[in-house]
Amino acid sequence: MRTFGINGTFATRPSPTKLLLVGLFLLSCLTGCATVPEAKRANSSVADNSAAATETSQSQADTRPIKPFAVDSLYDLLVADMALTRSEFDTALPIYLQQARETRDSAVIELAARVAGYRRDHQASLEMALLWLELEPENPVAHDIAMQSHALMGDAFGALHHAHWLYENLDDLEGFLAVTSIKLEKPQISQLISAYQKLELSSDKQPTVLLASAILLRDIDLLKDAEAKARQFVAAQPDNERGLLLLAQILHQQDRVKEGTVLIADALERQPENRQLRLQYARFLTLTDRNKAIAEFETLRQQNPMDQEINFLLALLLHNQGNAERAEILFTEATQQPSLRADSQFHLGNIAENRGDVLAATKHYAQVRFGRNFLPAVSRMTILLNRQYGLTTARQNLRRLRAEQPQQSVALFQTVFL
Repeated sequence: MRTFGINGTFATRPSPTKLLLVGLFLLSCLTGCATVPEAKRANSSVADNSAAATETSQSQADTRPIKPFAVDSLYDLLVADMALTRSEFDTALPIYLQQARETRDSAVIELAARVAGYRRDHQASLEMALLWLELEPENPVAHDIAMQSHALMGDAFGALHHAHWLYENLDDLEGFLAVTSIKLEKPQISQLISAYQKLELSSDKQPTVLLASAILLRDIDLLKDAEAKARQFVAAQPDNERGLLLLAQILHQQDRVKEGTVLIADALERQPENRQLRLQYARFLTLTDRNKAIAEFETLRQQNPMDQEINFLLALLLHNQGNAERAEILFTEATQQPSLRADSQFHLGNIAENRGDVLAATKHYAQVRFGRNFLPAVSRMTILLNRQYGLTTARQNLRRLRAEQPQQSVALFQTVFL
């Protein structure tokens, strides 16, 4: 077979055309080959690839032994590389996959895996990751891609195998627990709990199995069992924020808010600077003591005045307690965050309406274009337009809204004019 080494020697002399193509391919590789987006994890519950894994992969790549390639393989790889530079993924991917299988070269396999991941071909991405692990069983990036691929295909058990390795070797706690978020039927969740409990981990990491079990038991509404596991975990790691918050939430789900409040209050005495614990404490207090809740939210706001979620929650409490002036200021600040803008505008409209400023109220309600308060905002705006300007104006506004949002037509037709 004709082979080409990096040193430029040939077993047999290739054609001038292929020599030119091989030269171009090598040049493109030396200057960066094709740019392929990095593989990302399955969803909001799976974190980004660990920096340690990427750094390790790069270090391994620098020390990979140079191996010869068949000229035909180099030619095919050049074709795939050129296709990739033109974003012709459907042309590039099959070639990369085939050459990865034939050459069993880790660099080609990695590129094939990343292109497959970018194209959301999870089966191909998994195949490449497993092939990569045959060559480099300790490669963290290959384990990470395999975990992602299993997760994206709904295979929690396959994902757990690689998440276990990453947790034990790279302290990837997020990936280890993210497996619990993969959607499964109830019997499968019970099996996944068993799979977690059979894992062998170092003594300092073994309690995390209790945490994962508690999360899964809560998901299938076995709240007493979930509470027991969470308490065991907190007993092993008393100041673990994640465990404390989970146990508090489980208590809340059982209508035991006071117990949850005491739990978090005790933890805050030991960790007064822990923002997440204080936020949970403030939320519990909204159910039991709103004045204390306001005080806690004020503390959180002092720590970070630009946290718009805190501003929004504090504004809700102040508005409920009758402090419309301060609430208006905070709702206005909260509109800076896109996810809070619609709800903040709705409440600003309500505040303006209550003080009799119809023009300001309608302007605020008009800014609510989506979300849970969209229809209530339309209803209030329609009522105000009808009262202020007459039925014709109100109906014209509704026709405009139906044209802009046809998916809401039925609901908009039912809007009242009281």
